[in-house]
Amino acid sequence: CLAALAVVSAVLLMPLLAVARSLYASGIREESVVIIPGVGVELRIARRGGKLQTEMLLLETIEEAVIAEALTFFDVFYYLLFKVSTDPPNRTRPAFRALIPALP
Repeated sequence: CLAALAVVSAVLLMPLLAVARSLYASGIREESVVIIPGVGVELRIARRGGKLQTEMLLLETIEEAVIAEALTFFDVFYYLLFKVSTDPPNRTRPAFRALIPALP
């Protein structure tokens, strides 16, 4: 009876552990902006599981780089945005997305 209980609890805990591990691995560990002279800007996101996500913004597609700020009653949040001219036109690409607070 005790062995059957151990098997049932192991079967129930395995999916929970898998979900917890995937949520932990999907978290952002580090974000960086790499400026490559004459080429453009590379936005990098390193995740906890070791996955590296990159996005290249070519110099000819960047129209503007904007430093914006958002004010709350107690905090000021700064944003670095790149306005790019690609499909769809006039898109903005924020850098450091993990620092942008969620809306309530």
